[in-house]
Amino acid sequence: MPASPEHNPGPKASGLNVRVMASLLLAPPVVLAIYAGTPFIEPLIIISAGIMAREWGRLCCRSGPERSSWVMMVAVIVPLLALPAFGVSLSWPLLLLGAVVAALFAARDRAEPRLVILGTLYIGVACLAFLLIRGHTPDGRFLALWLVAIVWAADSGAYLFGRVIGGPKLAPKISPKKTWAGFTGAMIMAALVSWIFVQVVGAWSSMALVLAAAGLAAIEQVGDLLISMLKRYFGVKDTGALIPGHGGLLDRTDGLLLASVAAAAYITLVGTGGMHD
Repeated sequence: MPASPEHNPGPKASGLNVRVMASLLLAPPVVLAIYAGTPFIEPLIIISAGIMAREWGRLCCRSGPERSSWVMMVAVIVPLLALPAFGVSLSWPLLLLGAVVAALFAARDRAEPRLVILGTLYIGVACLAFLLIRGHTPDGRFLALWLVAIVWAADSGAYLFGRVIGGPKLAPKISPKKTWAGFTGAMIMAALVSWIFVQVVGAWSSMALVLAAAGLAAIEQVGDLLISMLKRYFGVKDTGALIPGHGGLLDRTDGLLLASVAAAAYITLVGTGGMHD
């Protein structure tokens, strides 16, 4: 006798279960590495950067050789390796040089030189930014964990508000499922999680970080759209198949990349004094 429909979960339900399980397995080691800092955070970011660069590069090389995708991977890893010993004064020039070399390989392979340069710089700058945030003294541990928490909250808020409320589309030509309700939900959820985070940790200004969280949630959604544009340009659903139910690593970190750049820029230009009570 065939199973009744109510006991036979559909593909959407099973897909959601896979996503949840993958998140539960991946989140603890990521959080622990961020909390512990050196020497655990650097390998995590370096490996992640290499994987993301390879995913981006493979999209650019879909119709030809993949040499430039490997060069992209090296181009983002080398500056990250140089950061602890030599600082950003060497990491930035190395990243620029790597982007140019990767683009030259892409041109020879008839790939997408401009997108290869963009991907190398985007991923490289974002990963350097996150390491700089984590290395910020004395607030790096708090700031890095706070940033990851509000990005995850923004993703969840966008999904929940978008599904429950729906309404007008945010960018239908880029990402048909995204709505203005989801965009607003991302900001609300990020602000709420930021407030809870501050209550637990203490010694920080709730209002300053709530406002910062809402702003970074908006930026995170823009980062999500940027990767959606990349996927739509190449006609693919996911950037890769690394994480079951999630796609590639770029699919999971799309918003965190741009949010990291924005957060690092703010900390560099303004500092963290206004965030303290």
